[in-house]
Amino acid sequence: MRSIRIRRFCYLITTAAVATAFVLGKRHAKNVRENGPGSPINVSLTMSANTVPLRSVVMIQGIVTTKSGKVPVAAASVSFRINRPGGITTVTVPTDASGLAEWKYKAQAEGTYAVTVTASSNGAMSSAGPMTFTANREEAMPVSDRVGFVAVNLESR
Repeated sequence: MRSIRIRRFCYLITTAAVATAFVLGKRHAKNVRENGPGSPINVSLTMSANTVPLRSVVMIQGIVTTKSGKVPVAAASVSFRINRPGGITTVTVPTDASGLAEWKYKAQAEGTYAVTVTASSNGAMSSAGPMTFTANREEAMPVSDRVGFVAVNLESR
């Protein structure tokens, strides 16, 4: 593979001319070399909580990097899939320049939710999960838990 640099532009050309990539700016040149067509990628899945009150928002993140894990993959397509009580919800979000795709999901029903993520970029795919979280109804606390002290009768008999 040969790199030709013209001012701030970078063209990557294979000898067979199978793929040509054009990237603005110097800092993206490494990303294009490591994440060219068919280059393997890796996706990781994170969530903000394992247990949440009903109708709370859970932040779900997919982080896409090159297989080495050193370079974030921008503009990758990340599909989040939630198996939830009563059905399945799927959404697709692109990654930003740091390889991050985020989805804020509001748990509407009580129960366990299983989340999986699939990322694709330049013909390469990677999946992670499932991870689970549980949405519970908030139970009313007993009065003794709400008050920071216990009343004691100090009258002498």
